[in-house]
Amino acid sequence: MARACVVLLLPAMVAAACSGGTDPAATWSGGIARIVHRSCTPCHREGQPAPFVLRDFEDVAKRAPMVGRVVATGYMPPWLPTHGDFEGDRRLQPHEVDAIQRWVAAGAPRDPASGPLPEPQPPVFASGWQLGASLGEPHAVVELTEGFVVPADGPDLVRNFVIELDPALFAGRALRFVEGFELQPGSSAVHHAVVAVDRSRACRQRDALDPGPGFAGMDLGGAEAPDGHFLGWTPGKQPRRAPAGHAFRLHAGSDLVLQLHLVPTGKAEQVLPRIALWFTDVPTSVEFAPLVLFDDRIEVPAGAHDVVVQDHLVVPADLRIHAIYPHAHRIGSWMDATLVLPDGTRKLLYRIDDWDFDWQDDHRFREPVHVAAGTRIEARWAFDNRSSNPSNPFVPPRTIRFGPSSDDEMATLSLTVEPAGAEARLQLFEAVQRRDLERRPRDALVWTKLGSVLRQQQRLDEAVAALEQALDLDGSLALALHELGICREMRGDMAAAEQLQRAAVAADGSLALARVQLGTLLGRRGEHAAAITAFEQALPALPFLPLLHANLGLACLADGRLDRAEAAFRRTLELEPRHFGAMFHLGRVLAERGRTDEARSCYEAALQLRPGDPAVTAALQQLAR
Repeated sequence: MARACVVLLLPAMVAAACSGGTDPAATWSGGIARIVHRSCTPCHREGQPAPFVLRDFEDVAKRAPMVGRVVATGYMPPWLPTHGDFEGDRRLQPHEVDAIQRWVAAGAPRDPASGPLPEPQPPVFASGWQLGASLGEPHAVVELTEGFVVPADGPDLVRNFVIELDPALFAGRALRFVEGFELQPGSSAVHHAVVAVDRSRACRQRDALDPGPGFAGMDLGGAEAPDGHFLGWTPGKQPRRAPAGHAFRLHAGSDLVLQLHLVPTGKAEQVLPRIALWFTDVPTSVEFAPLVLFDDRIEVPAGAHDVVVQDHLVVPADLRIHAIYPHAHRIGSWMDATLVLPDGTRKLLYRIDDWDFDWQDDHRFREPVHVAAGTRIEARWAFDNRSSNPSNPFVPPRTIRFGPSSDDEMATLSLTVEPAGAEARLQLFEAVQRRDLERRPRDALVWTKLGSVLRQQQRLDEAVAALEQALDLDGSLALALHELGICREMRGDMAAAEQLQRAAVAADGSLALARVQLGTLLGRRGEHAAAITAFEQALPALPFLPLLHANLGLACLADGRLDRAEAAFRRTLELEPRHFGAMFHLGRVLAERGRTDEARSCYEAALQLRPGDPAVTAALQQLAR
């Protein structure tokens, strides 16, 4: 093998070899060290999951034949996409692979025959946070309250840990904008990690049902990528600072859900990962959205190969694709996605020829990919369930179906997309729900989601029809009752709206939004004490919702509870400083309590938020009398 590599020398290198010289680029000090330090050392160093260190000449020279083999085949450095222009591409250039082959063939020389060269120094990696160099100390560091022990041997584990965020992290705000995210795995047993955000707190219930820390499985339990951002860690992954306006939103009251793929290392390992967050005051102006293509109709018989599943979506409005996250499990073999343009032209978006579950990662395009309305995105995943597949978890093979375990299979392609405006975002969400209904026409929750997005588009007749279909399938689905109640309210049928919100609360007492809507309806009818009760019952679940505090303030003001009204309006303004209604009504409360100067300040601030507002102008005139 080494002799064959010598035959393939470039002409200039052949001349150097024939003259008895050594090409400096094919020596450690002349070129190989720089390649290794850039493309190998970031993973092959202390504290990382790679099985050995590749940093100094001695580290690499003793493994030179193995290094030559793995770079020649493309197995290392790990990089799955074979099509697509992505940031952070770790692949070696052909001339770099060639240099390594010639170095190995020459016996791994340290220096050229002409004499020693200054030897490049190995890279120095920060012992703390990598983003600290550009962003300073993190504004928050969160970690597990209880470590998890990975046994010395046994199967791989996938574990999800719920991290409840301290309210102090939000400093009284309803949300923070996160421009920097970084995860330290805390153990060589961590193969890779994914982080999602759960605003519903439903994952806490999953955690409580599992006897150990967290809960098992690939299913994140309803947690989602925040604003479509992929958060996680893989060996060698470089954390990125979000450009101005691209920060993701972290809402108060949310939980982080940390999914770890854990691999036994030969000794018991306690896993204690840490997550650092950097906040910015620059609001999110470019709102990404998650778009997931998937196929859950997976059944791969034992011995079968090149079994293909697929999904598609016709994009209803212009958007841009910023990043992709392809996913399958052990027996995945290849996958790709294609854009079929409105004129029928096919354009390959990305492809992976040789899938490897152990090296999955998200990939961000160097330049966002524009997708015009009417384009069909097609995704395919192929599986190989033969005994000759070294990644097959079963020997002998057995039928593998869709499921959340790493020994089951999945087929997903998550896209971070930027819809062309708010209307395009709603059109995209509608298209997603309609595509889901093609696969699951009797899924009441999907019908409910469709009804919600139609309501947000003011298409009330269609929304009502979708929600009634959901309730025909599941008459006790609280979310569908709640959404239908909002539709009835928008049509002016307050009695029906109230009845539906009461039914939603009865069906699921934890659906706090139904209590908020019920309180609003009661307040409008003049039942202020009952409205206050409904709002206060919703507060434990929605303590950071400005609308809830504002509505509570209005009910208390109408009921004459001025102290409580003032506190509610002030809390609203802590959460949302530019809330016009809270500012104006706080002025009303202060005026009624005889605190004229404070009331005037509130009215003037409200007028800045809404110049020329007649109610504020009249209130100021009243104070001047």
